[in-house]
Amino acid sequence: VSLRYEGSEKITDVNYPFMYYRDISITSASPMRGFVTGGTIVEISGSGFIGTSTMSCSFGGYQVFARFVSNSLIECMSPPFNSSGATELQVSINGYDFVRLPGQIHERSFLYDNEEYLLEA
Repeated sequence: VSLRYEGSEKITDVNYPFMYYRDISITSASPMRGFVTGGTIVEISGSGFIGTSTMSCSFGGYQVFARFVSNSLIECMSPPFNSSGATELQVSINGYDFVRLPGQIHERSFLYDNEEYLLEA
C-alpha cells in the first residue's frame, strides 16, 4: 500500500507492506487440558496454516507464538495462567484476527488445572 500526502510545502510518499492471507480453518486441538503453570504443547489441526512470524495462539487473551509444522498442523505452548478454569483457545495468522475452534464454548476451551488437584485425584 502506498500513501501520498501533499502538504503546503512537502510531498511525502510512504510505503507500507500489505499481506493478504487466506482464511484459516481449525478442526481440532489436543490436549485441551493442562496445568496453571503452563507448558502444555497443544497440537492444532486445520487448513491454511503458513509459516509466518506472526502466527499465534490465544489462551483466554494471553497470546503466544505458534510453531508451524505443516499447512494442516501447528503447535502452541500454553502460557502460565493465574487461576484454574476454562479459557477460550483461538488461532491467528497475523496476530490480530483470530479464529475460534468449532463447537460450543465448552468444546473449544482449554482447561487449566492446579497441579495439586491432579496429583490428589
